[in-house]
Amino acid sequence: MKEKKDNILSEYATYKDFLAKKDSPQEIMAEFLKEIEKITKESNISVISLNPREEKNNYKIKLKGEAKIEGILSFFYKIQKSRFLIKVESFSLTLKDEKSKTLILDANLVRTIL
Repeated sequence: MKEKKDNILSEYATYKDFLAKKDSPQEIMAEFLKEIEKITKESNISVISLNPREEKNNYKIKLKGEAKIEGILSFFYKIQKSRFLIKVESFSLTLKDEKSKTLILDANLVRTIL
């Protein structure tokens, strides 16, 4: 019985960040913004703008930033491995200018609370 309890607690710990909390919508959005800011910093993305908004149990951020391709790939990898359930709803990449290897990233990110 103790083994089953430990197994259930272990599974719960794996998914608890995806489940609804008693936090206010503002606290959930603040937590989401902190996570995106952390990931962009770790990925060497210069943030141009972050525009948050909330819709029911979805918390959305429109991100605009610039980085080299390696940073953008790192960003997507870290979003996928995040402790939150984050989906890249859409994104586009454009060259900053013809001579530069810097790309402009426009992405719509969504955090869903179950």
